[in-house]
Parts: sequence; C-alpha cells; structure tokens
Amino acid sequence: MLTNAPSTQGNDYSVKVYGMVSVPCKCEEATTRKGPRKLTQDELDKGTAVYVSATPNGGQAGNTSTQLNLQIEGSSTFTPIGKPSNWVYNALSYNTKDHWIYAISQANHNSSLQECHPAGHLLQIDPVTGEVYDLGLVKNAQGATLFHKATSGRPNDLDLINTGTFDLRGSNEVMWVGNTATSGTRQLYKIPLPAVGAKDPRGEIARDRYNVPFQAGAEDHVVLPSAPQYLWGLVSPARMQQDGANPRTAVMFERINMDTGERKTWTIPADQLQDPSGNTAIPEKVWGKAWLYGNGNLGFGTGGSTADQVGMQIRVFDPTGEHPSFQLVSRLSKLPASYNTDATSNPGVQIPSDLKAKKTTLEPGDPRLKQVYDAGLPRDKKYWALEVENIGKGASSGFTLYDILPATYEGLVEYDQVIYEGYDGGNVHTQAATTNPQTGEMTKAYFFGPMPDRGKATVIIGATLKSGAECRPNTAHVINHDKDEDPTNAIAYDSCPGALSKTAIDTNGDGKVGFDDIDSDTDGQGNVTYTAAYDVTVKSFDDLNEYVYPVPTDTPKLPKGAKLTGAEVYFTDEYTSKDEQLGSTPSCVVEPDVLQTGSFRLGNCDRVRSEDSPEMWEKRTIDAVGRPATKNGDGTHRYRVKLKFTLDKAEYDKARTESAGGGEGGVTPGDGDDAPACSAERGGFANSVKMGDLEDEGCYPGPDKTRFYLWKVDSDSAGNVTTIPARDGDKYGAQFAIYDQDPTGPTANKIADLKVTEDGKYLWTELDYGTYFLLETKSPDGYQLLPTPVKISIKRDANGKTIVESDQQNALFAASKPSDLPQDYPDGAWLQVANVHQGVMPKTGGDGVMLPILAGLLIAATGAMGIRRRLN
Repeated sequence: MLTNAPSTQGNDYSVKVYGMVSVPCKCEEATTRKGPRKLTQDELDKGTAVYVSATPNGGQAGNTSTQLNLQIEGSSTFTPIGKPSNWVYNALSYNTKDHWIYAISQANHNSSLQECHPAGHLLQIDPVTGEVYDLGLVKNAQGATLFHKATSGRPNDLDLINTGTFDLRGSNEVMWVGNTATSGTRQLYKIPLPAVGAKDPRGEIARDRYNVPFQAGAEDHVVLPSAPQYLWGLVSPARMQQDGANPRTAVMFERINMDTGERKTWTIPADQLQDPSGNTAIPEKVWGKAWLYGNGNLGFGTGGSTADQVGMQIRVFDPTGEHPSFQLVSRLSKLPASYNTDATSNPGVQIPSDLKAKKTTLEPGDPRLKQVYDAGLPRDKKYWALEVENIGKGASSGFTLYDILPATYEGLVEYDQVIYEGYDGGNVHTQAATTNPQTGEMTKAYFFGPMPDRGKATVIIGATLKSGAECRPNTAHVINHDKDEDPTNAIAYDSCPGALSKTAIDTNGDGKVGFDDIDSDTDGQGNVTYTAAYDVTVKSFDDLNEYVYPVPTDTPKLPKGAKLTGAEVYFTDEYTSKDEQLGSTPSCVVEPDVLQTGSFRLGNCDRVRSEDSPEMWEKRTIDAVGRPATKNGDGTHRYRVKLKFTLDKAEYDKARTESAGGGEGGVTPGDGDDAPACSAERGGFANSVKMGDLEDEGCYPGPDKTRFYLWKVDSDSAGNVTTIPARDGDKYGAQFAIYDQDPTGPTANKIADLKVTEDGKYLWTELDYGTYFLLETKSPDGYQLLPTPVKISIKRDANGKTIVESDQQNALFAASKPSDLPQDYPDGAWLQVANVHQGVMPKTGGDGVMLPILAGLLIAATGAMGIRRRLN
C-alpha cells in the first residue's frame, strides 16, 4: 500500500507496505446440460470404445486432476483424450441416448482448486475432446447436498463416489452412483439427469419398500442389455469377507435389482473359472473398472491398492434367473493401470464388424512356409496359418484368438511375426501356451487391438505329431469384443494331420451330381435295382510322419420308399492312382444281417458294436507323403462304397408330398426342419461316414419332377398353323400315355396319362427328369394315331432351362411352346405335335407327309429348342 502522509518533520514522504491480500478469481458458474451429441465418423468406424478416468498420481491422497483416456486392447498404456482436467472425477458412465459421458466429482486435494472444483457435482464430459462441463452440485429434494459425509472421518460418500452406471430403460436417464469402498456407506444413489438446457440435478438415496437404502459391495457396476433391471459387479475383498467368503481363493459376483434393491451374490472358486488357455479367475482384487463389451460380455479391470495390468472378460448366462452361470472368456493382461480409476464404454453405437477365422495347413510351395524356415524354425514340424479377417462394414475394437491343439501334438512353436494385410497392425500381445492336465490339449492365446474393416491378421504356429498318433480335430476360435454380424464363422477347423470327406459321384460327367448319376438295372420282371456310389477319402498332409487312423464307419441314409438291399466296398491305398479303374471284385461285401444294423465298417464290412471302444477299432496307416519310396504315394486312402436299393415310387412320392405339406404330384421336397438341402428328409439318397471325431456326408438329390406339356396343331393349305384345343370331345379328344420303356415291349410300365389343362388348350402331366416313351392312345375324329411310340427326354439345358428332346425321325414334332402363352403359366417342357388327317400319314421314315403340314411345322419351329433328328 502506497501512503503519502506528512510527518511531524514536514514534507517527509515515505512508502510503507502493510501486507499482501490475495483475492481469488470468481469460480465459473454451473452450466446447463447440453443436448444429444452427433457421433463423429471416427466413433462410428471404430469398435466399442472403453473410456477410463485416471489420476496421474499413485494414490488417492493427492488427487488433483483427472485424465480421460481410451483403453485400447493390446496396448499397455492409456491413449489420452484431450488435456487433464482440474476436476477429480469418478463414477464414469456413458449415456447411449445422448452420447455424452457423465461423472461425479471427488474432492480435489489441491487447496487452490478446491473451491472451484468441489466434490459431489454432476459432470458432463465430451468423449471426443475430454472437455468437462459442470452441471452443479447434486442435491436432494430439500435442496441439501445429496451425498452423505460424516462430521469427521468415515463414512464419506461426498468426497469419494466411485461407482456409476445408467438405467436407460424406457425414457429413463437415471444415473446410479455410490461410494461402495470401505470409506463409504456403500449405499446407492439415484440421479435423474436434468433436462437439456437445465442444471442443478436432484437425486435421492435408493431405498426399498421398508425404506432401507440399497447396498452394494462392488466398486464399479455395469448393466447388461439382456437384463436391464440389474447392476452387475465383482465384489471387493473387504466386502467379500463381510459376506462370509474368502477373497483369497474365490471371486464374488454381485447382482442388484434396481427396482427392489434385492442384492444377490454368487461365490465361485477362482480355479473353477477358466478361459480356453486354462487361466483361472483372479482373486484378491479390487475391481474398480467395469465396462460392457460390444459382444455383451462384462469387462473388469483393477483399481485402488490392487491396481495392476490384469483384467477379465466374463460372460453371464441366464442373467435374470435364480441360478446364472459365469464363463471366463479371457483373462486379460497388459491393461493400463491407475489407483483412482473408473471405466465405461459405448457398445452398440458403431457399424457392426464380422470377424472370420480361418485355419489352413501350410503345405510345400506356400510362401509363408518359406518365411517360417527362413526364420530358423524347425523343418520337422507341421505348420498352420491362423487368419482373422474382418469382412464386416465396421471396425472391431479388438479380439482374442485362441488356437487349441489336441493331445496328439507336442513341441508347439510360433513364428514371431504377425502378418498384417489392409492395415498397419500392432497392439497385440500373447500368452505362453498352456496344457490342460486333464485332456492334454495345448492352447495358445493372442490378444489383438483394433482391426478396421477388410483388415486381416495372420499368425503361424507349428507342432510335431506324436509317433503313432491318430487324427484329432484342432480348432482356432476368435472372440470379437464387439457385436459380430455372423458368429458362426468365428471357429475355424483343421482336421490335421488328415482329412475325411465323402462325396456322391458324378458318374455321367455332366458337371453336377443328380439322380441320373445313380445306375439302374431292370430284371426280366421289370424290377429295378439302383446302385449309388460314394467316394470316401482319408488324406494325410504330413510329409514326414506316417498317419495312423481308425478305419471309418458308414451309415446309409435313404428316404422313405427306398429299401437297402446290398452294399460293397472297394479300397485303394495311397499308391493307387485316383484315375485308375476299380477292379471288378470288391474288397468286402456287407452281409444282410449287418445291413439291418444300419452301419458297417469300411475296413471289413463288419458290424459296428456299441460296446467297442475306439482303441479296438481297426487302424490303417498312410505312408508319409514325402518319404522316399519305390512308388510315389499321394497320401490318400480311398473307399468306394456302392449301395444297392429298390425304390417304391408311389411310397416315395407320397412321402415327399406329405413332407411338403401336400401339393399335386408331391414335387416339392419337404422342409425337413433343419435338414440340409440334400438329405433323406428332403428326398435325397445320403450316406454318412464317421472317423473318430470327424464326420462327412455324400448325397444324391432325389429325382426332380417338372411339368411336361403337349399341344397339337393343324395346318391349312396356305401353311397357316393353328392350335387344336385339347378339351374332351370327339373332334378334339386326343389322348396320350407316358411309359418308362417302349410300350411295344413286354416289361413297359405306364407312368401317367396326359390330362387337360384348366384352360382346355393343352395336355400335361408331371414327370421326373429322364427318358420316356410317348404313345398316342386315341386320336380326334378324322385324324390318324401316331404310328409308333415317340422316345422323349426331359432334361435341363446348359442354362438350367427345362427342355424336351426327341430323336424321332419325322418332322411332326417341335420342342416349342405357344407364342401366346401367358407369362404366369407354370414352367415346364413343351412339345408340339402335328395332327395328321387320315389317309396322308406315310410309313415311318417315308417322304409322303402332307406338305402343308410340314411347311407349317417348319414355320412354327423356327427358333425352337434343340430337336435332334435322325435320318435313315
């Protein structure tokens, strides 16, 4: 302070300082709640984001600021969002209705910041910038501070609120918070968000119908979308002891009903929760971070005095039931850590991703195998490529890849480079392989960070097949941390070291498998026996070791109407070319009493006994593909299975009709519930094979039916062709029958009589695809019968269109349909037949057919479908 006071000596001016007064700047007033935020493209493109609040210091005593971070899978450090805030906050909660983060402030231990950044305020935080907006002190209905604080010491909720999440049911936007640590009351508070444009939130203590406050023991909570009325958390060790559980050996799940306050807990011994790698749940931790993965699983990370880099992903089954169950999906490592911390996430707001797993054996010539050898890895092992590709439209925030090798392998090694395609990769760590002491299976786990759409990551592992080991399947399984569009492609299978397959054979070489590939033989009494052939192959890919496998078992699966009468097996080894003709003598023939059991062994055609153990089954050995030998083996054993059966067409068609829910002719195969398109349930002739844990099936589709139409035409002397209606009557009453063989022979069977269409113009029936004989049994008055039966074939052309072909030698037939046919007429094969007046029909093959009719037919047949004619 400057003074100008005269002294007693006169004009004596002096400067005297009497002290300094510090005048604080005025604190900013609380602001009003901001409206819903539009998601940025970056938020839409990336997977579920996990947001974590963390203080820069190591303990709670010195908290003076908070940094909002992204917790990125695969990274051991946080990714900061914006700059640190002078607000110390916790109870982090993402509101998926307005896309803002909300939190409750804690006490700031910087004395110069305490007045402007006090505890107990509701904060609105921008997830993109980290900017914090103060909505005001949370008060109760009477206007007093809502959160409890003792006059001195504990309990102190006001300064240390540590759990928070949202109840978003219906129109709710209610934040649930509390101090559930030992420093607090562990009671829960409900805070409805103020309206947009309003501030100064009001809340209340959550109480049950007896006015008792709701209690919690977990230090962070999350809500499952499948059970939105419940809070879920992992109880802290101190509260576990109060509840009578041992925190050193178990974990305790907590479920709180937000409507009634009912708190239920389930204590699970830590060693009873295991992920696919055999890692167990982690006891004795304060789970201060909880979030929801996009795949619906719960995520937990540590905080407080037990803060470290571990975490767990948990799946809850039957979350609303009295007895839910829990699965440790993966035990996490290398998570960022902080003492005063909390987490939240934004699941369900992103564009979905779709992670597809693929596991392939690296065979000689694969450039990736050369990379492995160049890296110095052993050459006496079998190697697989484990690929994960995002074929969805959105990014994944991260995923876990497990590979499980059966006990038949040993000496697991891995190529230390991850191969990335479509993105730069990174943010991946792995755990050491584990061995299940009960099953002997080896599991290798990889934890990946974000993957964009169309990104691909490949890891390579190798192992040695144990001497004399049998084929066992091994799998790769990817767990998307976000909602996955198609979870069915998340498991990839490799039947290493061998593969089992069964196929129906394209015997006629037309490029597709159909009923016409099944051979048929007719005896002198007209009885038809069918023979369906299937190839079973067992292949080894191991070029260094012999492959020992149990000989497969075969199970025919024929539809109703088919009766199995015999079965034969023809075996060829790895030194027999697949193109070599099979011998005429089968390796074994299945006896009738064995056929009746429904299954037989391919090695000796003997029965399969239920009491037989796998160790008793006959085994065969495929020589190593690359082993020097006098012959070059291809590593494949082949079994040609021939099934002989008869077919009662009437019973078969009736069964198909009933299966299809009716319909004239029964031409539509039944739905068969979940049966494959080609199966016995759908009229197919199937045959399955099983070898250990492997199984495959070959199938011939049943005989298809189609409509066969016949229309008659006449021609005048000018060559004008007119359609002759097929309605009944002396003048128009032509009648035709369809036979399976030449009706002039002794064994012909009539298949059907052609009937008149509803519009009275044409004749038709339904037929299987195949070859028939057409016989005119009655001609209209004044016209001649066709002198001989006409051989026709109903088939599909190269474009899949149904056609009729005939090799008849005269020009009375054309494979064409009427030009004025309505577009909605049922599809089928059409045959045009000329009416010939009595007295003008020559003998078969003659040249005296009435010229006007021929002229008319030639005009009508222009552009017609492929009639084949044979000249004498």
